[in-house]
Amino acid sequence: MKSRLTLGQVFGLSFLGLILLLGFLFYLVLDGSWQSILQSSERSRSEASREIADRVMVYLSQAEQVLKQIEDQISHNTMNPHDTPSLESGLFSILLSNKNVAELTLTYGKMLGYDPEGKIRLTENGRGQLSVFRFLYGKGEGRMEKQSSTSQDCLLTRRIYFEGRRCVSDLRDRPVDCKFSSAPLLREKDVCPPDPTGHLTFTTPASRDYHGRLLWSDLHWVQSDSHLPEAERRVELSVQKAIDDGDGHFAGVLRVGLLTDQIDQVTQMRPSETGKNDPHVVLLCDRKGRLITRSKPGDHFQAFDNDLRVVSSQLAPEVAMALKLPMLQEVSSEKPLTRFRYGRFISNGRRFLVTFRALGETQDWIVGILLIRRLPMCAMSSKASNKPKRPCAPWANTFPLILSVNSIGKKANRSLEANFGRYP
Repeated sequence: MKSRLTLGQVFGLSFLGLILLLGFLFYLVLDGSWQSILQSSERSRSEASREIADRVMVYLSQAEQVLKQIEDQISHNTMNPHDTPSLESGLFSILLSNKNVAELTLTYGKMLGYDPEGKIRLTENGRGQLSVFRFLYGKGEGRMEKQSSTSQDCLLTRRIYFEGRRCVSDLRDRPVDCKFSSAPLLREKDVCPPDPTGHLTFTTPASRDYHGRLLWSDLHWVQSDSHLPEAERRVELSVQKAIDDGDGHFAGVLRVGLLTDQIDQVTQMRPSETGKNDPHVVLLCDRKGRLITRSKPGDHFQAFDNDLRVVSSQLAPEVAMALKLPMLQEVSSEKPLTRFRYGRFISNGRRFLVTFRALGETQDWIVGILLIRRLPMCAMSSKASNKPKRPCAPWANTFPLILSVNSIGKKANRSLEANFGRYP
């Protein structure tokens, strides 16, 4: 005799099918929500990285604007690059009105032409350098060895030139009041500076291939802080360009240096639309995963080969992991398809979404935006894995409900049999 389904079993199977169908629909909705969250987060991080990148570029553009201002004055003969008093006065007035600029330097020489390799050729006479730069003083302490809240900067002048075959240096050591004529130019004793026209910051911009082009340097120590311990020296980056005088003749290579303190502050600012409880973490790094900016008091600069980079003893685990992501090496401003990279990783049980954006006109600098997202996951115990995981499927939650339905079905079946007998 064939066994037939009881009324309770039919009811249970129907209810089971309904639960499975609802579970499948729930999974589709959840999966769609997951994709929508990812797309929305990518847009948010992309906008935040663009905003931070714009802030950095606006700050860097100050150097280009100052350089253009000096170049215009020279080309219109309101500043004479071949006359030391005129040049010093012009550089002094411009530096005085631009607090973020660390130095203005013109390295000059009489041009003969180019050699077969395109390098500039200069006469033996007439080579030199004039620099107006910021220095730090403390109230009642004389010359400072460390910047503090009571520090004041003053503008000093250094002139390097040749006396016969020997290169000498004169310094106008102005006091705190920074008046232009408050100190004379005096010879710096026991100082034998190298020929400034032999440095790469002169020879490269002055070469035939780069003449008239803006060239940005990477981070480097401020030259006027050379007497300080490395841990107390300031850091700057500079833009240089070979310029001509009002008659169209070679005037020299003009360099404008910016202090990096302001860049540190720019990257610590939150994106404008995130509010006080901002989940974003902003960082500025290079393609090798080395930090450009400081975020904590203990952070300091350290030389790596020819590069200055930030070393932090309090680096957050998620930041350290983001700096090791392979995708960072793929980011470049040279091609549109490599300017952005998006990714996900897990650190200490938390899911992080990350966006990297390349900064143009820099030495492969990259803005990184990290965002914390708490989403349901099937296996959070696998913290070491960087493979993104999808939200838990709803099937695990439906099994207890199925068991409950089966139990209800059995009770209903016994009740029906007791009153009406078995279903024929």
